[in-house]
Amino acid sequence: MLSNLELELELEKAALDNPIIEFEPSTPQYLGGADGYSLEQIPAHTSLQTVLAEQIRVMNIHPKTKAAVHYLAACLDEHGFLHESLETITLEIAERFQEQYTLAELQIALSHLQQLEPLGIGARDLSECLCIQLHEELHQAGMNPEEHAILSLALQICKSHLNKVANREYAKLRVLFGKSESSIEAAIHKIKTLNHHPAANHNNQSNHFVVPDIVVYRQSKRWVARRNEEAIPKVSLNQEYINIISEYRDQADIGAMRQKMTEAKWLLKNIYQREETILRVASEVVAQQQSFFESGDIALRPLVLREIADNLGLHESTVSRVTKQKYLSCPLGLFELKHFFSHSITSEQGDR
Repeated sequence: MLSNLELELELEKAALDNPIIEFEPSTPQYLGGADGYSLEQIPAHTSLQTVLAEQIRVMNIHPKTKAAVHYLAACLDEHGFLHESLETITLEIAERFQEQYTLAELQIALSHLQQLEPLGIGARDLSECLCIQLHEELHQAGMNPEEHAILSLALQICKSHLNKVANREYAKLRVLFGKSESSIEAAIHKIKTLNHHPAANHNNQSNHFVVPDIVVYRQSKRWVARRNEEAIPKVSLNQEYINIISEYRDQADIGAMRQKMTEAKWLLKNIYQREETILRVASEVVAQQQSFFESGDIALRPLVLREIADNLGLHESTVSRVTKQKYLSCPLGLFELKHFFSHSITSEQGDR
């Protein structure tokens, strides 16, 4: 799930590409009034999501497929791997967007994601990550037979016998494939030169001003959360284009515009669901951590992702993504949502 800054950048690009989308960039302002909070400049990771979203945006594929590719990209971990099963993601999408996908449709979307740069993105494990890269190299032209043989052997090793490389069981590989020692060594050397961490080059730090997604304030005797209106993207549909499409709905020459309309509606629906999910999760966190807002970190109660997920009827992975790079402002300062999940406690899946 994109941060506010990343979302604004993507919306700006989307508006340039799609005339039906109207987007007004937000201007960071002082959060005055009764709350009295100000903006803060903090170091933040440049997410891989921005790099991927720009590539997905220009894909010439069906809007429904493109929406699924965007969602799968948001599910990647910090290393660029997809650890959630497609079955789980199918249920998540149905839950959040009331949109039905078959496993076959998600598999097609995943294949599109895995074609993006950096190669290896979207793999379910290291084996698949390396195979994606080797498949791409095998399709390159101008390769001599010897190079092709080395790549083919490396691919076979990565598919089923990567553990033997890790354990340095080279003799077993020679027996399995009936290859010479030099051939096995050449294939292993090739495997070691591949990118084992596809997202590694996209974790550079940069400083930027953070507009909190959520503002926490006291209402009667309790602390409650509300959305920060300054953080909600100002995006809408161009009414003039909507009127044109409605007037000429039966004419084939505006088919491209209809597709742009479909993409724009998907985008707005996605943003609405994003804001609703952030507020739901933040409200539940605030409800569970009432003492923190009175006394600070010393009063943080043990809290895991699974507890919030169960209370809200969400998948734990959804809650995990919401807590990253989403910020809450309160009288004690500015906090990332994941701050409220004790650092010494992890969920059953190991998420912090």
